[in-house]
Amino acid sequence: MIVGIFIFLIGLIPIVLAIGTFRLFNGSKFSIALLIYMLFISIWQLSVSVLYFPTLLSEEVALFLFRLFRMGPTFSVAIIFYLVIIILDNNKLDQNTPHFSIKLRHCLFNRKVFYFYVVWSIFVYVMNWTSLGIQGLTIVKNKVFGLHFYFPVYGSFNTVYFFHMTIFLLFLFCLIIVAKQVENHYVQRFLRAYAIYSLLLFFSGFLNFIPETGILFSSLGIVLFASMIIFEFIKMNIDKTNQYNGLLERQKKLDYAGSLSSSLIHEVKNNVQVIRGFHKLIKENTVLDQKNEEFFDLVDKASYQLKEIVENYSLYMKQAQLTFAMEDVNALLEEVVEMVNESAKEYRVTIKLYYLQKNIKAYINKPNIQQVFINLIKNSIEAIPPERTTRMILITVGEMNENVVITLHDSGTGIEINQLEEAFNPFTTTKEKGMGLGLAFVKKTILEHRGDIRIKESSSNGTEFEILIPLYALAE
Repeated sequence: MIVGIFIFLIGLIPIVLAIGTFRLFNGSKFSIALLIYMLFISIWQLSVSVLYFPTLLSEEVALFLFRLFRMGPTFSVAIIFYLVIIILDNNKLDQNTPHFSIKLRHCLFNRKVFYFYVVWSIFVYVMNWTSLGIQGLTIVKNKVFGLHFYFPVYGSFNTVYFFHMTIFLLFLFCLIIVAKQVENHYVQRFLRAYAIYSLLLFFSGFLNFIPETGILFSSLGIVLFASMIIFEFIKMNIDKTNQYNGLLERQKKLDYAGSLSSSLIHEVKNNVQVIRGFHKLIKENTVLDQKNEEFFDLVDKASYQLKEIVENYSLYMKQAQLTFAMEDVNALLEEVVEMVNESAKEYRVTIKLYYLQKNIKAYINKPNIQQVFINLIKNSIEAIPPERTTRMILITVGEMNENVVITLHDSGTGIEINQLEEAFNPFTTTKEKGMGLGLAFVKKTILEHRGDIRIKESSSNGTEFEILIPLYALAE
């Protein structure tokens, strides 16, 4: 009986840890899934503990409780599956992911497979209530510790249960392969550790079928590996929080630098106006020889260039309060195409819009998002050389994981590999007359919408941008 109580108390550890984690992260959907998983691990331990009360529980009662709590190991498989799908749905794979891993992710880790596995788990669980799964219990004596306890007598269909667990082990091996390709380093590390610890957890569970010391060792294994999974989950969230706080701190410094820059811009702008004003007066009221005329022209060009720099940088630094509203993204893009269509015709460029879904709406600031796509399309038009026969910009709009996903592909000359990382930095440009603030404004605006933009692909045949914008105000 003491051993049974000990195993029962051990079984409470995973659920206690999970409840603490749930409270720590304010009930996020990841922590909810992890809480349910740990609940089933604890139920798994309860199914083991009831076998160690032969003097307290009759064989019929112990058998009933064992079959009831068998839902723990049976359905924990499906819960792990669900948690992995949630994580993968909210994290992109690296753009250099091999085709095999992409195919494996979409074929195996999806909700249809999950629903099928749930139905299959129900079948396996129901089978345990029949003599085909578990015939009954028998009392076994442990020669090492001198303990008497119940041990299940499995039926002829017990191989189905082994098959159920074996499929899951194959699933975990596949998860290790896919986890390596996740773009976010912290999520990648958690998924890999989660898969490995779950493998060890279920291997320790198989020790339950050894009537000597297997049950005791498996109980310790369950506590150990469940605690390690909780630890990895907390570590992942702390690392992501630290990364986010680092970005906030960096943003504060940028905001402070922006305030100083705004003051400097104001002073420079005033002085430029004075220079240009006096330049105009002197030129109108003074007769200059050719050499001095050239000098004055240089002063005029230099002051004009400085004026352009100040105005462009002022526009970039402007921090107006954005107002957001639900807007039809498809209609917004149609308006943008209409606005830039004349410019596209001048360069003999065709712009095509392709909608994957109808009535796509997102919580955005319409003028700024329109300017984002005007800038992107303008850049793409100018990136297509005059001699190129294929002169097209293709814009694709769709929804995925609570985000609007917009891709813009042009047939331009592409961006050099060594410039990909700096393409969105201010004053980075390859154009002779460009200021290098167009893509910087695009990046800034998308980040203000809690979205993301990246160069998905770029070569001599063209460039493809991918823009993600949350559908809702609080989309995760």
